[in-house]
Amino acid sequence: MALSDSLAEVLVAAVHMRVLNEAARVMRGTDVLAAALGVSLQDLGSWMQGHSVPPAPVFLKALDIVAGGPVYKHKRGGTA
Repeated sequence: MALSDSLAEVLVAAVHMRVLNEAARVMRGTDVLAAALGVSLQDLGSWMQGHSVPPAPVFLKALDIVAGGPVYKHKRGGTA
């Protein structure tokens, strides 16, 4: 049985929210995360609250930050 479109949208938004909130924790603040992702605080806040979803490249950068990958290391001053 397939998920309804609205349920799928809710689940996708929940995943985005969770990753973005964890990335903000890792970066020690939403202002730092927004700068690392190259987005406005307003857009980041909208995505973190589930009002909309971020573009795929932004979400992938947030995943990289959570995983401690090259984007995270570069933004935190480590080596990539």
